[in-house]
Amino acid sequence: LLEALDVGANQIDGSIPQSLLLARHLDFLDLSHNQLSGSLKNVNLPRLRYLHLQSNKLEGPLPRSLEHSPQLRALNLESNQFSGTIPSSLSALRLLRVLRLDHNLLTGQLPPAVATLPQLVELSLRNNTLSGALPRELGDLFFEDSAVADHVTRWLSVIDVSLNGFSGSVPASYFSLPDLYYLSLEGNPDLRMSPSLPESLVDWSVTTSYANHYHCAAVKLVPTFITDPSFFDYAYCRCDAGYYGTLHASNSAGDLHSSGVGDGAGDGNGEGDDDSGGGSGCMVCLEEATCPGGASIFWKEGYFPVFEDARSVESDAAVFRTIRIGQSPSQKQSQRQSERQRQRQRWSESIGRGDTLDPLLLGFVPCPHEHACNPNSDCSYQLGVGVVSCEVCE
Repeated sequence: LLEALDVGANQIDGSIPQSLLLARHLDFLDLSHNQLSGSLKNVNLPRLRYLHLQSNKLEGPLPRSLEHSPQLRALNLESNQFSGTIPSSLSALRLLRVLRLDHNLLTGQLPPAVATLPQLVELSLRNNTLSGALPRELGDLFFEDSAVADHVTRWLSVIDVSLNGFSGSVPASYFSLPDLYYLSLEGNPDLRMSPSLPESLVDWSVTTSYANHYHCAAVKLVPTFITDPSFFDYAYCRCDAGYYGTLHASNSAGDLHSSGVGDGAGDGNGEGDDDSGGGSGCMVCLEEATCPGGASIFWKEGYFPVFEDARSVESDAAVFRTIRIGQSPSQKQSQRQSERQRQRQRWSESIGRGDTLDPLLLGFVPCPHEHACNPNSDCSYQLGVGVVSCEVCE
């Protein structure tokens, strides 16, 4: 009687023989990394403990008949083309420890019944089209491991729900799982958590850089915690040195509010993925100014800033162009002016939508005479606060 079959990593094609899916004495089946196609319609393997079908071309819905394999410990169906919803019948697999459904075409919600599998240690659903809220029940999973002396209590340790469409708040109970060492939530744009963590959990000595001129601190909620900057509404992100701006998500597809006009924003190369819209809030430092990173911009004694606001968009712009850009611009200056114009257009459109933004900082012009402005040496302006820390010319 056949008890184990391992033919993984070959070039086997065609469909899986139905007789193999009804082998009642089979304990281990590995058909992974082949070219198998077709669907799984009737699975009845009452003694099977390990089923590996990953990296094939299998399609169709996940079979509800998997409930007839109650001895399963590991179910790996990743990197196929399975579609439809995750059947609640998987909750019958009370001994299941590893469930991997990554890289398929699954839709719908994660059934709470599946989230209560009592011995689950690893749940991996990466890169599907799942949606809805994450079930609270996942944060309560633990079991007594009878295979270990003294029946050690084990808890869920790996959760990967990245690259889906989950939304809402992540249940706080997830972060209380004592064995959780890997949690990946990235690629779920509507998934959020309140940015009110203790300082001890935010590590600025370990940062991830993004292509749009900003970086974010490591958050130590679990040993390996992967998420997007928008998950905490960019609260633990700052503009790089040489740039300035405020980082926070708006209502317009992840775009960021910005209060500055850059001198031309190139696409830098960060170590993290290019977070969509993430750099539009970090602008390259203006002339006659210094930007140490973050939200502040500093300028030297002898210059004063020119702003635009919703009440005087045209007049202040005309003043700045007359004083600062009165001569024929070079190619580099033309690029800077074009970028400033684009930023001004985005700012004007945001004002038109009713968004509340800081005044737009156009640049700096020399004081008319020596003591006419910023008499207290260098000045600064912090975006998001709207405060100029010294006097400016009338």
